[in-house]
Amino acid sequence: MRNDREMLCVDLVLIAAIALLGGTIQTVIGFGGGIVIMMILPFFLDMLHASAVSSASLLFLNYSLAFRFRSSISFRRLPLPLLIYIPCSAFAIFLAASLDLEVLVLVFGVFLIVLALYFMFADGRFTVRDSIPAAVVCSAISGLSSGLFGIGGPLMSVYFLSNSKSKEEYTGTIQLFFACTATVNLLIRIGKGIFTPALVPFTLVSMLGIAVGIQLGLRILRWINISMLTKVIYVALGATGVFTILSHLP
Repeated sequence: MRNDREMLCVDLVLIAAIALLGGTIQTVIGFGGGIVIMMILPFFLDMLHASAVSSASLLFLNYSLAFRFRSSISFRRLPLPLLIYIPCSAFAIFLAASLDLEVLVLVFGVFLIVLALYFMFADGRFTVRDSIPAAVVCSAISGLSSGLFGIGGPLMSVYFLSNSKSKEEYTGTIQLFFACTATVNLLIRIGKGIFTPALVPFTLVSMLGIAVGIQLGLRILRWINISMLTKVIYVALGATGVFTILSHLP
């Protein structure tokens, strides 16, 4: 029978492996790392602490990619989404206790699938414009869904991809956005005593896997053009909706 130390080592290897996959996916499409990591972390930690580790470890990816593509970042597109997203996310966290999240999360999953199908088959007849209304709507919905379900990336990826001149601009801009929002969330979790020193080993192991995932993702990103990236993101949008529904069915 395995002792506790052996079991811990196996657990950490599994966490590193899933973090590698999450890091690869988020490097390529701009989001999804947290969704992948949260597929396995709750088996080792309770949901509250698992989400804290996921968010903290992905900060490494956010800042790394934002720094790598810093010369391509569209800074002018960041302030308004941040001003909308962060308060909406905080509001949703406080609101969550009084809502039936099991029903809401199914509705959100269906919404993502419908959105993905519409974008894929609209054949260019509809795009999300780089405008104030688009920024407000996408940021508000994403902030609320982040606070309620821990999924805030899909719609923001659609917004930041709109009118991006290159995949480098898209990647750098969206990762800096997530770096800002995740930093605020981490500080809140530390202040509330959710992220504690006991979670540091899990976070460091996740970061190690993510670091390898970044390198793999960058290799894939080199041969993907912006048109192909758009299609990949729409497919990922639908896949996120399907996973969200399946993971919350009774």
